[in-house]
Amino acid sequence: MPLAPEWQHPFVNVFKICDVDTMKEFEAKGDVTEHMDKIIGKKVFKIRGAIPAGNYLRVPRSKQQTLGLTGRILYVQLKVTPIKVFVIHIEAATEDQNVHRVSVSNMYSPDAPKRKSSGVQLAFPHASHRWCVLAVDMCAALRGLTSSPFASIKSIQMCSWLTVRTMFTSDYKFNLENLPSDMALSHALDSGVFEMAWLPKEPADAPTLDFMPPPKRISGRRRTTESAKTAPAAAKSVSNAKSSTSAPTRGSACGTSATGATTSGRGGARSGSVVPNDRDNDQHSGYLSSDNEKGTPPPPSPVRTPLSPISAAEAIRRTTAANLAAMTAASTVVGAAAVPQRPGDPDVTAGFPRRTPAIANPLNAPGAPPHRPAIAAATHGVDAAMQCPPLVPDPALSLVRMNSYSGEFVRCLVWIPGGDEVAFTAASVVVIMRVSDVPPVAAGATALVAEAQRLQQEPGKQRYLLGHTAFVCALAASSNGELVASAQEGKEAVVRLWDVATCACLAILNAHASGLSCVDISPDVRAVAAVGLDAHARQTIALWNISEMRNPHRKIELVTRHVTEYNIKVLRFSAYQEDHLLTAGRDSIRIYRLKAGQLRGTSVRLVPQNKRVTSHVGGVSAALGPNIFTDIAFEAGVGVYGVDAFKVYVSSASGAVFQVDYTTRNLDCIYQLHSAAINCLLVADGLAITGGDDRLLRAWPLDFKDYLLEAEHEGAVTGLALSPDALRVAIGTETGALGCLHIPDHSYMTLLRSHSGAVNAVAVDPNRDHFCTVSTDGTLRIWHLLTYQQLYEFDAPGEAVTCVAYHPLPSNHELAAGFANGRVRVFDVSTTTLIQEQQQHRAPVAELAFTPAGDRLFSGGMDGALVMYDVQRLYAPTQYLSAGVRNIKVCVAVSPDGAYFASLIRDPYRGVTSLLVFHGKSLEPFMRIETDAEAYVKLAFSSDSKELWALASCRRLDRYELADGHLIQQILEVSSLDVTAMAMDPLGRYVLTAGNDGILRMWAVMPISALQPCSLPPHQAFVGHPSAVLGAAFHRGHLITVGDADCICVWRVTADALHQQQQLQQAARAAAALRLAALPLALQPPEDAQPAAMAALNDPHNVLSRAAPWTSLGPVADAGDHHLTTRAAALSGVPLPPGTILIPAPAAQLPRPDGVTATATGSQAAALAFNATAAALASARISSPPAGGGSGPQLSPRPTQQPRSPYDGVGSPRPRSPAPGAAADGSSVLAGTALPQHTQTPSPLSPRFVNPLESPRSLVVQQHRPGISISSPTRATLPPPQLPQPPPKCSWLLGYTPTGCNNVSWRPETGVFAYVVQDMVVLEHLVTRHQRYLRGHTQPLACLATSYDGTQLAAAPLAPELYNVDPSSGTSVLAVPCTTAPFADVVVWDVASGRERWRLRYHTQAVQALSFSPDGRWLLSLGREPERSVVLWDVVAGLLVAAGRTEQLPTAAEWLWGGDHPVFASVGPEGLLLWTLQDSFLEQRSVALSDQDVPVPCTALAVDSAGALLVAEAPAPGRSPRSATEPPPPTPIWHVEVAGAVAGGSVTMAQVARMPGDAAVTAMAAGIDFALVATAQGHVVRFRRSTLSGTWTEDTAVQLDGRVLSLCAEPQMADAVVATSTSTIWFVGMQDASSVPIVCGQPAPVLALLPAPHDPHVMASTSLDGLLRVWHLGPEDVSAPLRCTVRRV
Repeated sequence: MPLAPEWQHPFVNVFKICDVDTMKEFEAKGDVTEHMDKIIGKKVFKIRGAIPAGNYLRVPRSKQQTLGLTGRILYVQLKVTPIKVFVIHIEAATEDQNVHRVSVSNMYSPDAPKRKSSGVQLAFPHASHRWCVLAVDMCAALRGLTSSPFASIKSIQMCSWLTVRTMFTSDYKFNLENLPSDMALSHALDSGVFEMAWLPKEPADAPTLDFMPPPKRISGRRRTTESAKTAPAAAKSVSNAKSSTSAPTRGSACGTSATGATTSGRGGARSGSVVPNDRDNDQHSGYLSSDNEKGTPPPPSPVRTPLSPISAAEAIRRTTAANLAAMTAASTVVGAAAVPQRPGDPDVTAGFPRRTPAIANPLNAPGAPPHRPAIAAATHGVDAAMQCPPLVPDPALSLVRMNSYSGEFVRCLVWIPGGDEVAFTAASVVVIMRVSDVPPVAAGATALVAEAQRLQQEPGKQRYLLGHTAFVCALAASSNGELVASAQEGKEAVVRLWDVATCACLAILNAHASGLSCVDISPDVRAVAAVGLDAHARQTIALWNISEMRNPHRKIELVTRHVTEYNIKVLRFSAYQEDHLLTAGRDSIRIYRLKAGQLRGTSVRLVPQNKRVTSHVGGVSAALGPNIFTDIAFEAGVGVYGVDAFKVYVSSASGAVFQVDYTTRNLDCIYQLHSAAINCLLVADGLAITGGDDRLLRAWPLDFKDYLLEAEHEGAVTGLALSPDALRVAIGTETGALGCLHIPDHSYMTLLRSHSGAVNAVAVDPNRDHFCTVSTDGTLRIWHLLTYQQLYEFDAPGEAVTCVAYHPLPSNHELAAGFANGRVRVFDVSTTTLIQEQQQHRAPVAELAFTPAGDRLFSGGMDGALVMYDVQRLYAPTQYLSAGVRNIKVCVAVSPDGAYFASLIRDPYRGVTSLLVFHGKSLEPFMRIETDAEAYVKLAFSSDSKELWALASCRRLDRYELADGHLIQQILEVSSLDVTAMAMDPLGRYVLTAGNDGILRMWAVMPISALQPCSLPPHQAFVGHPSAVLGAAFHRGHLITVGDADCICVWRVTADALHQQQQLQQAARAAAALRLAALPLALQPPEDAQPAAMAALNDPHNVLSRAAPWTSLGPVADAGDHHLTTRAAALSGVPLPPGTILIPAPAAQLPRPDGVTATATGSQAAALAFNATAAALASARISSPPAGGGSGPQLSPRPTQQPRSPYDGVGSPRPRSPAPGAAADGSSVLAGTALPQHTQTPSPLSPRFVNPLESPRSLVVQQHRPGISISSPTRATLPPPQLPQPPPKCSWLLGYTPTGCNNVSWRPETGVFAYVVQDMVVLEHLVTRHQRYLRGHTQPLACLATSYDGTQLAAAPLAPELYNVDPSSGTSVLAVPCTTAPFADVVVWDVASGRERWRLRYHTQAVQALSFSPDGRWLLSLGREPERSVVLWDVVAGLLVAAGRTEQLPTAAEWLWGGDHPVFASVGPEGLLLWTLQDSFLEQRSVALSDQDVPVPCTALAVDSAGALLVAEAPAPGRSPRSATEPPPPTPIWHVEVAGAVAGGSVTMAQVARMPGDAAVTAMAAGIDFALVATAQGHVVRFRRSTLSGTWTEDTAVQLDGRVLSLCAEPQMADAVVATSTSTIWFVGMQDASSVPIVCGQPAPVLALLPAPHDPHVMASTSLDGLLRVWHLGPEDVSAPLRCTVRRV
């Protein structure tokens, strides 16, 4: 009988294909209910009722439908009641199109099958209460009823009374021991609990398929290809391979020697003496070891003897790459000369058949001369490998991440004691991963040492233990954290010991033939024990002495090998006694003692003496049925001896925990804790943690009265590991997820996620740091390239995804996926929705490819079909091309420039496979290349689109040039096994090939002129991928490889990393020089400073450095990762831990006046500035006006008794006291028409005067004045807030604080005029001069912004706030200390009511600029150094949407448009950057303003009403005149237009104006016909636009009194409000070139105020900058300032 179709192999779950969850394809009649069975822990259907015909479950629902299942054997998992009657009707179709019924029931006679005209009646053999697997051989059942063979099963009907779990059909014969994972009734219970019945009898001619499932395995997690199983043989030496050239197949050539060794080993073991079992040992007084009972030595090892540490280390260096260095091809693969030629393989020495380079000019036409192009053909072997030059850099790849966790195995997760690393298994690799935070760098460490320490201790950093040749099934760590023991499954059952520090294999231990299940290391690190099977399939305990393992002159001794008949599933060394072991298994808990080189065991009585069974959750009682024990834990912990509490806890598959008295060997109590099997158990510090198949993790007290914590996971919990401090627990699940739970606060952190099936393909996002992987588990998962975390997941249950491709345009965040059923689906990633689904293939879709323009999609299938889809027409199929035959894989490749696309076709009559190249736009044939390969695995174009690379199924790599189609290079035998993947480097440097051997080979792309005949190109080979490689792709300096062991590996391309490192080093040196030059003299290190101190000052990873990129939430991303953005977490108030030292942010560096000298060092200045600021804010008392009121703020007078100034010390002379009414910040506080009589004189040591952020000149450096006494320094402390005195009422506020470049706003449409005075916002009406005040900060404000409609206003401070302004009773607000880390909060007010709407918390240093979107929905904030963040807020909801970073500080930003996809632009030293919101992250794009490759620094930008940008470049330092008489080159101004709805659209630009070369543009405003440009020299120039995008001409110009900081204009650019650095705000009329000051302030601290005796509305003020100003009190204009000389006394 022929086998079933491919999609039905190896079996089909009937309930799954009929959608059992929705019951759409089921017909249920009568009493049919769904339950959760407590025995097997699975969902089942109970069919009850007295009449079987009225109570049944039928599939499919309709009688006109058919299942069409061609599997020969039907497996039904059911449980029947002996006293009840049931019947099962199976309708089967034969090849003659007739339908026959096969009925199974317990009411039929068991004598012989009864064949009637209606069908066959089969008697159920016996009925019991146990679960049974009923297997019906349909061929044998129909034999004798009809002569036509069985064809398929049409329908199945199950009638009462029975319980059914599911049904399967298969052509293979299974039994209870080798059932696949999906067919197993329970993974926890032993197969002996269940029954199996064959009807009519067990077939002898049915094929078998031995799955050999491990104790915990889910479907699809084993390597399914035989070639992958033989992958370890590919790593044998060349000499062994050459000795096997007479073997008939390639696989035997690679593994003959290993197979022979295994066979001989088994033979030797089989000839040994018969050993008595453990049951005899319990009955006799002598506890002799079974193997040594007659004095015979242990039998020889079935594979090889244990190695000494020296030989083991040498073997590791020869066969594995523990440090992932490059390995030469000669040492990792078998050469071509050693591989026998198979039938059909091309002859290497016979040349190649003639090829047709083009369709129009066939070279093999009649009469044409034969043409053989000169090619550089080489064989991948030893001789050729020695001839090729090395590939540089060496190594070319380094493994940085492996996203895989073998969660199907239990006890494969351990926490390394004494550290913050966990070890887990990923197929055949043991991964050591760090899970803790980065500690601070040691003081005095150099930048190089600090960087190395950060990389070494980076959270999530992985290290790898390579060397196993099969899946690792068990792990154990030593108590001192120095060793890890790992055991691998399969017939090469070995235990490896690893050094944790160096990741080197110290020893390879072997004492078993197969079936290793558990391993453990003794608490004193003297012994290792393992449990496995010997050559006779008997469970054996092996014990080794490793106390002298590190001694090169001593070998590891095998102490004993003990054979037992007791079932063992877990083994642990005793924590209470030396040389004692505990084992547990099926109905067995035993304690062994090692004495005289022999193991003597005794069993624990499993019946409690007081019959005490405690049940806390539902489930089967542990006292019923067999007990299968799964894990062992000790109350005292590992490595502790001599304690009084000798309790041992053993978990079971019934969900219970057994408490055993270790001293008496009796069972104390049974606690029923879970409703399913408990897979792992931990006990430490009075806490027990359990995890089971019910997906629950629970924490219990040791009395187990009730659980303290419960966490539900997405899969069964199969691994638990407790940290050394018992505060964190690592959790592994059966679905491949690994996380860490912090027990005190119940916080959970995902360490990694992985697929649960073979990963078939990978695709990279060309516009983002994302890549997508697809798997046979039916999921598409999108990962971040830099964080390695999963971002999205698309699930298609029951379907296998075979290929994937990304849409190339950034505007279309779409993903196309091909499935094994021939479907092609397109998903929108941003909305996670399905866009389109097409079914054009009859077989699995093999490849998908988009054109670079994104207008077409190609799909190639395994059915020999190539389909083209029109993307614009919603992926409608437009063209179809057949490859000529249906059993060939159609490869598809599109050139990077879109000029060509390639596929293949096979002539079924000539048997020739040809490569077809088409024009990309017209789809016309361009070239046809005939080859001698039977099929191809992968096609790819070179980066310049001039060459075509083809990977043939015969393990050959061909290179064709597209000019005439000639073969220019050929590499034979690129892999020892079948090749499966090829990837091209986007930069055209490398070609990667990989295959079933799991070895990656990187080939250098040589120029055609450098190719040499019979010579291999430079190449390297890499091990580390744990299985067969199925897909690979390069992306942004990384290589991603995927394979059939659920594994995703990310490799770093060394060449790209070195280039990026060089760029970062150059940028770091330049930034360090700039920071050093910008430091004041007091903070600059001396010329003879040590290099370590200089490096620490400029090291961005030093927390004491000014460039340290740290926040209160931890370190932020490096500057090189500025394109990486993330969704913000909840930044709620988190109390600072005790003992936390707050490091103040660097103060704003303002120019110092002449004659001021430095008197303090940098560290002293920072400490003094911090204490002074804290003291000032502690006593600040502020009052806010009523809602919507017009009265000014109430500022409390400063108390007369002030704390001693921290600067009143040696070298820090005391400043002069300001006059009455003068403010130290330069603003004047005036009440009514005269000063209040009760206003007290501020103290000379007022904290407001010494605040570094308000008056930096008077804090860090002071001007020496004669006559001032100098006292000794004192230690300033942070005083508590003092009760304020009744404050006076402020009716008018004169002043403006030029703290930032964007702290003035004017909206002519709404009349809102706002500016900053220290830490408050003043709202003033320009006509009535009416003032209102907004107060929400305790630090001077750096910037503000108003919305376009004038309803909202936002402001942010110049430094982080150590105190908050919290409302109290009435209208006053009090400055109180913060309970969280200091933040620079962005406060958003409602302008009409004056109420605070939102307080947005993210920035930890300062805010550079704010900007509202045109629709008022979004708010943009730019962070200052060292944060350099770009943050987007949703002001409607008050939430942080996305955050990004730039390498250098941005100076300004403007919005292009808002809406659902907002776009804005920013300028700075990096030039013009366009930002787009994409799925809660910011996508950045750099726009070059000229033909230069490097970004051109920009200083200002503006956006007109049409959405066009006006960008001003910075005066470049390199622009210098040719001679001293020539003026410097002018500074260009660009007009930039962005097309499309996102920042990824086309950009057009034109240079429209020029400014003088010495003029630095600081602010701009743009309209449709005019534009205003302001400079640092105080010029405001209006330009008239001659055409919409043409050049501009200068119209008018106005000269102001200082550097322009802010510019706001009305749409016609006729009037503008301009703020300058002289604390003056001007109203400028550009039509008549007039300028009127509307707000004036003091740019320096006020020294004295004097009212005029003749007019109470006039007052004069003097300040530290030597200016005398005359003021008129009230809402009138201010007279011009008069310069005078200030006499100092």
